[in-house]
Amino acid sequence: MKLVSSIKEKDSTVSFLSAIAQAYSKLGDSQKGQQTLSQALKITNSIENEYSKASSLSLIAQAYGKLGDSQKEKQVLLQALKIARSIEREDIKVGVLSTIVQASSNLGGSQKGRQRQVLSQALELANSIENKYGKAISLSEIAQSYFDLGDRDQAKTLLDDVVRVIDASSNQSFSLLDSKMALLYAEFGNWGEALHLAQRCYHEDKIAVFVRILQVHAEQQQPEFKALRDWQEEEEEE
Repeated sequence: MKLVSSIKEKDSTVSFLSAIAQAYSKLGDSQKGQQTLSQALKITNSIENEYSKASSLSLIAQAYGKLGDSQKEKQVLLQALKIARSIEREDIKVGVLSTIVQASSNLGGSQKGRQRQVLSQALELANSIENKYGKAISLSEIAQSYFDLGDRDQAKTLLDDVVRVIDASSNQSFSLLDSKMALLYAEFGNWGEALHLAQRCYHEDKIAVFVRILQVHAEQQQPEFKALRDWQEEEEEE
C-alpha cells in the first residue's frame, strides 16, 4: 500500500494497519484482515521504544478481537504485558497497563477464560507498582474489568484494596479516582461508601457523580432502565 509506506512513524503505521484490519472485519474479509495484522506485527516487532511497542500490540490485539481470533488476541496482549513489565518508569507502565486492560475487554462474552488469564497477569503487574496513585489507578481499572466479567467477589476485593491505598495517602489527586470508585461501589449496592467517595470528589464533579449514583440505584430497582441505557450506548457506538 502506497499510503502505508508513506507513513514514517512505525507506531502510526501500525495504528493505520489495525484500523484497516478492523475495516476488513466489517466487510467480512477475515483473510485480508489477518494478512494486514501480520504486517502490523512485523513492524511492531521492530519498534525499539517499549511504550510504543506495547501500545501498538494492544491495538493489534483489539483488531484480532474484531476479526474473531480470540486466541491470537490473548497471545498478543500477553506479549504486550511482558514488555510492560520491563518498563522502568512507573507512570509509563501504568499508561501501558491501562491500554492492555481496556483492550482485554474484547475477550469477554464466550472468551471469559482468556480475559481472566490476561487480567490475572495484569493484576500481578499492578501489584508490583510502588507509586500509590499509579497502583490505585491500575487496580481500579482491573476491578472494573472483573466486575464487567461478572466476577463480583474479585472486583470487590480489588475495590477495597484501592480504597485502602487511597486512605493511606493524603494526595489530593486521588479525587480524580474517587468518582470512579464511587460508581463502582454504587454498582455493588454499597451506598454508604459510594456517597462517602462522591462527597470527596472535586466540586465541579460532585453533582454529576451524585446524579449517576441515583441513576444506578434506579436501574437496580427497575432493570429496564439499564437495558435502555445499554441500548443507547450501543447505538452511539455504531
